[in-house]
This record gives sequence, structure tokens and C-alpha cells, in this order.
Amino acid sequence: MNKYIKRIWKGFAIFLGIILLLYFALFIYVSVNKQSIIKQVSAKISSRLSGDVTIKNAQLSFFTHFPQIAVVLEGINIRDSAFIKHGHTFFEAGKLSGSLGLMALIGKKDALNGIRIENATIYLFTDSTGYTNDYLLKGKKDSSKVSGSSKSNLKFITLKNTRLIVDNQQRAKKIDVNFLNAQGDIKSSDSILHVLLSADAFSHQLGFNLDKGSYLIEKTVKGDFDISYNKLHNIFSFQTDDVSIDKHSFKLKGAFYFNDDRHFDLDISTKNIEMPFGRALLTKKISTAISIISLDKPVNVEAAITGPLGGGEPKVNVSWSGKNANVQTPIVNFSNCSFTGSYNNELEKGKPRNDENSRIELHGLTANWEGFDISSKNVYIDNLVIPVINCDVRSKFNLTTLNNVLQSNSIQLKEGNGELNILYKGPLMGTGNVTPFITGSVLLHDGLVVYNRRGIELENCNGAIVFGGHDIFVKNLKSTIRGNVITMNGRAVGVMTLINSEPDKIHLDWDVYSPQIKLEAFTSLLKSANSGSVAVKKGGLGKLAGQVDRMLDKASAHLSLKADKLIFRKFTASAVNASIALFANDWTLNNVSLRHAGGSMVMNGSIKERNSSFYDVGLKTKLFNVDVKELMESFSNFGQTGIEGNNLKGLLSADADVHMDLNREAVKSSNVQGTVNFSLKNGGLINYEPMQKMQGFFKNRDFSHIYFAELKDRLDISSQEIKINRMEIQSTALTLFVEGVYGLKGNTDISIQAPLSNLKKRDETYVPENIGTEQKAGASIYLRGRPGSDGKIKFSTDIFKKLRGKKD
Repeated sequence: MNKYIKRIWKGFAIFLGIILLLYFALFIYVSVNKQSIIKQVSAKISSRLSGDVTIKNAQLSFFTHFPQIAVVLEGINIRDSAFIKHGHTFFEAGKLSGSLGLMALIGKKDALNGIRIENATIYLFTDSTGYTNDYLLKGKKDSSKVSGSSKSNLKFITLKNTRLIVDNQQRAKKIDVNFLNAQGDIKSSDSILHVLLSADAFSHQLGFNLDKGSYLIEKTVKGDFDISYNKLHNIFSFQTDDVSIDKHSFKLKGAFYFNDDRHFDLDISTKNIEMPFGRALLTKKISTAISIISLDKPVNVEAAITGPLGGGEPKVNVSWSGKNANVQTPIVNFSNCSFTGSYNNELEKGKPRNDENSRIELHGLTANWEGFDISSKNVYIDNLVIPVINCDVRSKFNLTTLNNVLQSNSIQLKEGNGELNILYKGPLMGTGNVTPFITGSVLLHDGLVVYNRRGIELENCNGAIVFGGHDIFVKNLKSTIRGNVITMNGRAVGVMTLINSEPDKIHLDWDVYSPQIKLEAFTSLLKSANSGSVAVKKGGLGKLAGQVDRMLDKASAHLSLKADKLIFRKFTASAVNASIALFANDWTLNNVSLRHAGGSMVMNGSIKERNSSFYDVGLKTKLFNVDVKELMESFSNFGQTGIEGNNLKGLLSADADVHMDLNREAVKSSNVQGTVNFSLKNGGLINYEPMQKMQGFFKNRDFSHIYFAELKDRLDISSQEIKINRMEIQSTALTLFVEGVYGLKGNTDISIQAPLSNLKKRDETYVPENIGTEQKAGASIYLRGRPGSDGKIKFSTDIFKKLRGKKD
């Protein structure tokens, strides 16, 4: 065994001796030819870097690239011919060493096979006129004559603290990267230069359009790059599967085309990157644009950037995906949000690549918003200067969760479930000229909705709110309001156009049907609206709710009401149809028709707000063949006791035009003014005490049951007085002509003319017939009725006809 070891050591000693002998011979050769070798290598480098070249010192080194020999150049400075104007040195280095191949050196061939550059700056400059110093990269036209060959034998290049600056002032472009330590292994053929580069660099900026900002500002970059340069097509490309930017791992791939189609392509991807860090890698404008959406969880990102090398804004496409993140936007915040998304700055091809032509997209969005789950297939945010959002939103939720979102002073949701399915397009932050456009629906199931302004509760709400672009429709909304079962359909045309700027111009059309309406349940609509506020919680759609509140207060409305039966206190009607126009607290009644007491009624009028306590009410009412007894009893004898329903019978037709004050809180009328033209057919007066008192003047007459010919007259109503114009009463009891004032405050003064022809007894077959108030009644007895001490009307003879004389 020792024998074999000795042989190995002996062989190794012989090999080492040969190497040392060869290296000693080389040392002698190099020493003898030192100046020639330095001149050869310097000429080779000078030929590759054309320009005004100065080298302070040149020497040979046996240790810089051991075991190969190296030529070390110090104080290198290369300038172009226009340096004195722009002041930027094309190349300056503290040290540049060239490694020499031994056999090539001995054979007097191009021996330079490697370069090491230290403490250097390479500055490619183009001024505003288009002058550039990059012509220095092309070398001297006769460089092949110096080297003897145009083919490069470089095998490696090393950069240490070498800064590369590309400054194009004409194109507003600046790239500034400092290679702290970079080692490149080079393989070269006639058409391809291939470099495997391991680099530790610091990016000051990558500015492809300085007006828009720069990428990778002040960031560390470490990684291994596979770089190629296609000499035939003048294309520089690179890729890496793992490069660290500020200690975060990325994949990079890119290409720069220096041919006729001068442009570049960059692809970047990474996983689990925090959004603030990702934005910091982009230009300030892109970062600001994307900042309208923020995430608290890392996302996976892929970016593609392409643009012209001659200047101009590059096209940027960024895509990302995230899970279970909290997302903040200018108007709403989401929690537990999962999605994929993208950004690009060329929404419409051919238009400038800027924020106005940019889009942010979200797809497959699921999230929780203010307590209920939502989903959206697509969300598009366009024009990042004045953002416009276009999205679909779906959700099933408990209605009460909407209170925190709406924060409405007018509407509160207490029970029930909802189903949302809408498409929305409109301004993201409530600015701009884009009108909100919504399609879709909100379905309500078993809801309890409270309208706080009027204290009205809508129970068992079931129906749909349908959005049709700028319009909103309510379809088959069924609910119970204070025992009234109501079905409502309505629409608001152009509401999305006007709700923000001119809510008073919004018009609501509302159709209401009910089998039975108890009108007293709705008298609160006439009372003062509650101005109390509901607590507003931050973070919801408070602005939208405020707009809805203002719309409900200021919008005009047309209400079409149909009811099979209507009840108000003692009043009952059927076949009710009403057309009501509302604006704020003013009401206009158009063609309100109903059937009552065997006849019909038609009403027109207005209810206008005077102040917080009273309405001014004007009504024009027509009655046709209404049972007068039932009418009087239904309205509690209209608040008077002079004559009551149980004293009357007959069919009443009337044409009334009255004005009054209506107390908003008590829903009670006063200060009534107007006229009533009436006709009572088949009329009768039953057990009417004032008439029965005339029994003393006309013996043997039945004053308890009196039947009339048609009784008609005009009543003038003024405050608490009713003026009875001269009225003819032809009855089974007697003939009378009545006029005067019936006062509701004890100031009644009525004159009754009883023609002496009444003295003739009328039998049971007598049929009363009118002769007219202007016809002469002949000799008459005059009676005067005035209140007595007990407040009841008492009649006495009026020999001198004082009332008539006063009238005349």
C-alpha cells in the first residue's frame, strides 16, 4: 500500500513541477513582452469602447485572475465628443482588469477572455434635441484590424459597485441601477451572446416615462439571471425564477427589442405580497390609482408591462388574487373577502395610457358587508381620476342588517328577510357627471318596516323593489298597516338622475288597493312630520340614506287609490276611487268618487299646509241621491244639533264648495266658508221639535211626520253661521217659506212665512207641489225663530216681519 502511495505522490510532484516550470516560463515571457501585451489588451478594450479614452495606469497582474494573467487598467475615463456641453462622462472606472488566455496570448491571438469592472459608472445620455452618446458602444470602424478578429472570446464579466444610468431627456426616460456585485458567465456564438448573471444590485429607479413616475425606486435586487443578446435581430432578453426585491421573491422575464420595432416587454409575478409593498414597486400614479382599494392580507400578483423604447407610456396589466381579506374602498368596506382582480391602463386601444383610460377589475367576489354576505361575479372600476363602478351584487340577508347600512332617519327595518340581485353603474365616490344606473330587484319577505316620519308601520311586507336604469318600481308590495291590508305598486321615473341634485323634481306614481280601508288609521299623514333624527353609525351608506330622506320629504307624488270599502268613524263607503297628488305636505284631490248611503259622491279639492298647526282645505263635492238620514248620521250631524239625521229622510243631491281650517293634530275643522246648493227629493221631517212647536199655530195638523215636495236651496256658510236663502217648503203639513241665519253659536234668527192658505186642512191624499219662491203666496202669518234662554229655538209671531225688514 505504501508503495502505491509513494507513486501517487511522485506523480503529483512531477505534474506540479511541470506546471510551475510552465508558469515560470510564462512569467519570463510575459515579463519580456509586458509592454507589448499591455498595448495589445489596451487597444482591444479601446476598440470596443470608442471615444476619447484615457487610462491613468496599466499593469500586469498574476493574481487578479489567478491562475490566468490579467491586464489591470486604472483611472479609465471615456467621453464623447459633446462632453463639454452636457458634462456626462460615458464611462469612468476606478479599475478594469482583463483576463488573458495563456494559449491565445502565446499564439498572439485575441487573448482577452474576461473583464472585471470596479467602482464604475456607465452613463448613456440623450439630450432634449436627440443627441446621444450611445454611439460609443458601437466601437471603432477599424477595430478588427487592431485585434485581428471581430469575434469576442469573453467568457465572463464581473461588476463590482458599477452603476448603469440610461438618461434620455428627449423621451423623459431614466433607468438607474447600481450593480453592487455581479458575476456573469458568457457563452458566445456568431448570433447569440448568452450570459448567466448572478447579481446583487440596487435599483434607484426604472423610469420609462418620468412624467408618470418610476418603478422600483430605491429597492435592493438580488438573483440569478439568464440573459441573452441576439446579435442578428438586436434583441436583449432575460429571465429568472427567483429574484429578491427588498427580500421578497419574484419571477422576472423581459425583452428589449432594439430593432425596427423598438419596444420592451416585462413580466413579473410573485406570491403572498402585501399590497402596500406591491404599490411601492410601481409608479406613484399607478400606486395612487390602485390605492382606492386597500387589502389587509397578502395577494398573489402577476404583472405585464410593455412599451416603446423611444418614449411614451408603457401598457401595464396587473392581476392578483386574494382570500379572506378585509377590503376598504372610498364608500364601503368588506370583510372576509375573496376574489381575483386586475388593473390595466389601456381600457380602450388607441387612446392614451393614463388614469382616465384605466380599469380595476374584481371577479368572483365573495365578502361580508356590514353584517351580511354578498357576492359579485364582476366589478369594474373605470376612469381612476373620477372613478365609475360597474358591478353586479347578490345577497340574501336579514332586513334588520340594512339599518346600519342605510342609516335612514325616515325608514327603519325591524323584521323579515331580503334578497338582493342588482346591476349597478355609477360614480364610486359621488362625483362626476355619470348618472347612477341600476337594474335588478330587492325582494322583501315577511318584513316589518317603520316610516318614522309619520309613525306608520308596514307589517307582513312581501313584494319587490325593481330597479330599471334611472327608474325605480315597486311591484305587488303587500303589507298590513294598522289592520288595513294594502297592495301597492309604484314607480319613480328618473329618480337616479335627480336624487342627488334635484330631489324636489322627482315624481312618484303610486297605486294602492285594499279590500277595506279604515281611514282613521291614516290621519297621522295629516299631522306634522316627525323631525327627530335616528342615530347615524359611521361606515354605512349615510349619504345615500340622506338622499332618500330628502326625496321622501320633497318629491311630488300621485296616489291612485282603490278600495272596496272605506270606513271613517261612522262613515262607510264602497267602490272608492281616488286620485291624489302630493307635494311635501300639500294634497290635491282629483275625482275622488265613492258610493255611500245608496247614492254616490264625487270630490275635488286641496289640502295645503299653512303652518305647523293648520291646513287650508278647499273642497268641491257633489252628492247624487244620497240617503240624507244615513249621511247625517255618518258625519255625526256635521257637528251641529239643530237638525239631526233621525229627523230627516229623503234622497239628497248637493253641490258644495267650501273652505275651512283643518287642525293637523286633532284632525278637526273650523272656520268653514262656502256654499251648498242642494236638492232633497222624497224628503221628510220626522219628529223635528221646532216644527212640532208649530202645532200650536196649526191645529189638527200632523207635524211629527211631514213629507215634502222637492226641497232645494242654496246655503251660504260663513264661519259659525249658515245663511238660508228664501226656501220654499211644500209639505203634507203646510206650506212655508223660510229664510234667515242658523247660527252654531246661539245666534240663530230664522223667519218663516206661513200663507193663510195653510188654514185649509190637507187630507192624507194631498201631494205637495212647489210653486216657486218668487210666486206670491198670498196673505201670510210670519213667525220668527230665535234661541231661548235654554238655547233651544223658540218661535213667536213676527207681525212686523222684522227679519225681512232688516234684510231689505
